[in-house]
Formats: sequence, C-alpha cells, structure tokens
Amino acid sequence: MPVEYPTLTLLGVDFTRAPIAVREALSYTPGEALALLRRTREIQGLREAAVVSTCNRTEFYLAADPGDAPRQWLDLVRDLRPGAAAHDATCRLHWSTGDTAATHLFRVATGLESSILGDAHIASQLREARRVAAEAGTLGPVLSRAFEQAMTVMRRARAETGIARGAASLGSAVAHLVATEAARAGHPLRVLVAGAGTVARECARCLAKRAPGPLVFVNRTSAHAEALARECGGTAAPWASLPSQVAGADVVVAAVDAPGAVLALDESRAGERLPRLVIDLGVPRNVSATPAVRVVTIDGIAAERDAALARRVAAVPAVEAIIAGELTRWQAWVAARPCEGVLKALFVGEAARRETLIAELTARVGAHARPVLETLVRRYATPLLTAHARALRELPVAGADPHRSAAAAPAAAGEMR
Repeated sequence: MPVEYPTLTLLGVDFTRAPIAVREALSYTPGEALALLRRTREIQGLREAAVVSTCNRTEFYLAADPGDAPRQWLDLVRDLRPGAAAHDATCRLHWSTGDTAATHLFRVATGLESSILGDAHIASQLREARRVAAEAGTLGPVLSRAFEQAMTVMRRARAETGIARGAASLGSAVAHLVATEAARAGHPLRVLVAGAGTVARECARCLAKRAPGPLVFVNRTSAHAEALARECGGTAAPWASLPSQVAGADVVVAAVDAPGAVLALDESRAGERLPRLVIDLGVPRNVSATPAVRVVTIDGIAAERDAALARRVAAVPAVEAIIAGELTRWQAWVAARPCEGVLKALFVGEAARRETLIAELTARVGAHARPVLETLVRRYATPLLTAHARALRELPVAGADPHRSAAAAPAAAGEMR
C-alpha cells in the first residue's frame, strides 16, 4: 500500500474576497497566531501549519494528510472566534491545494497578489509567519520548503525585474520624495503633516515606514491628529499652531479637506523660515506660495506613481516566468518525497558499511593509515551513491498524484463554515 504524504493546503481570505470587517475578524497578531498554532496537535492528520496575517489578508498554510483536517482547522478557527463576521456568507474563502496553493504563495511573496502591485512589505510578513510557526513547532518539511522557495522567488523577482521599483501608491510616492530630500540634505528632516483624512493617513503610514525624520501632525480635530501620531510614532500639535509648526518644519505635507488655501508661504515676511519642500495634496490646493518655495502638487505625485505602476505592470510577465520555474522545482521536490525514506536508509546503510570497510583495512595495514583510507573510501563511494540517489529522485512515482489542485478542494470555496 503506497505511503500518503501531507499535501500543502491554503485556506484564507484577502482584500479581493472579503470586506475589511471580515478581515479584521480574522486578523492575528504574532502572539495570537502562536496560540492558535499550538492547538494544531488537536487535529488528527494536520502535520504543519502557518498563519500569514496582514491588513490585506489572513491565510492559513497547512500540510495535512488526506482527510478532513482542513475542515477541522476551520472549525477550530470558528470555535475560537464565535460570532465573527468571518463565518457568514460574505466571506468567500480561498481554498486550494498542491500546485495551486504553492503558486499562490509564490505570487503573494512577489507582491502580485497585493493591493499595491509589487508591495515589498509582504516579504517581512512572510518571514514573521515562518518564525512564529517555527516557534510553535508547526513548521515541518512541507512548509519549510514552500516558504524557502517563496523567499527565493521574491529575491529573484526584485533583482531581475522592475516589480518592486518606484513608488506605486500615492503615499509611497510622497514618502519616496521626502526620503530623497532627506538624503539630499544629508540629515533627518522634520516633517509636518497637515490633515488626518484618508490621504493624510496613507502618507503618514508610508512616511513612518521610511523614517525620514520626526513627524508632527496637525488637524482641525485634535483627537484625529493625536490618533495618527500614536499610530505613526510622531507628535501632535494644535491646529492653531499651524504657522509656527510650518516655521519649524523642513517638509510640509498638506492634505486638508478645505475650500481653499489653509497656508500661505511668502519669503518676504520678515523672519519667516520657509520649508525645503511642500507637498500639496489638496484639491483645491491647500498652499498659497511664492515661486521661491518648492511646491509639488498632487498631479506631480500622481505622475510619479503612475509611471512606477506602469513599470511594475510591465514586469509582471517576467515575474510569472520566475514563478513558473520555481513551481517546477516544487513539483520535483513533491514528486521525490516518496523515495526520501529509501534514500535515507540507503545513506545510513552506506555509512555503516563504509565504517566496517575502513575498520577492516585499518586492522590489516595499521592505524596510521586510517585517515588516508577514510579519504579514499569517501572519495569513491560517496559520488557513486549520490549519483544513484539523484537518478532515483528523477524517477516518476507510479500511481501517485502529488499535485492535487484547487479542484480537489470543496467546490464551495465560499463561506467559512
């Protein structure tokens, strides 16, 4: 009877399948993921598990024996978070296995499945997911191999294509511009963010990741500025202090919902210090300034973003070719797994026979010759055995179908029930 090996299985939701309320209900901090993974042993047939949880997705990568282990995993998730929105009909679950699951992981690693094409932050999130699984003791050969190849795909995609080059979102384009200005100045820059709406929040989060210098937030509603400051590691200041905050800033990012300019910059005013750079994201414009002030409007930022996005889109076919090559390596590894037990026994047996041979020869010629005998035996025996092992790994596995696809998963990749 052939030995069954665990199959890679993906269960999860992302921003294309579920609204934010559903994703929030399935969000896991590293500590929460660790606690969940430690329940893995309660599910018969579930060998390995990892949790990838970001603002855009929560995905469970499992290595399970044939049977009902994935469904039991979903039951466990449901039981631990009863009544969560993730269990109603609005949650369209992604359920796939084998090659389809591996391909999805590779696409996630390269940013092809991110809300911002080519997003580089997913790499650190995958590394964290792997680390937590290792700490929980749920990282085995299948997931180790899958995550290792995902990191390989990511590194190659970044090195060989333009998938991660440039700033492909408004916030990242602003952060890139400010970081470039800080590099030009040769020292950290004090950045003032005026506003706390959707655009201001996106820019603030991207600026916090790039860390060009201290961040200060002002907004008409002080509580909103304070909340953004806490989230991004900055400080908040009263709206009434806007003129003095501008005077102390090197860069001003203005994203205020207002019918006209909220800030006037004029070098003719005695003693007024002008910022190095003003980024005006308001429509109508937030800033009235003389030509002496360097002002970049939302049109200029959008042009940079669109150019970067175009370059990333053009890189997609090359990234997909890299993924296809890595998938072939994954398939070869999966197909070779049934012979690994035989190979392990072969190498263990060879080591024992080699030691016996060396001992017999040493007894005949003397202990002084043992180092030379060990070198000679290894030089001739090991390559021969390695060649046989390589040939055995390349043999097709009769009667096995290790690459079950998404079709093997329940047809209703729908509600998480």
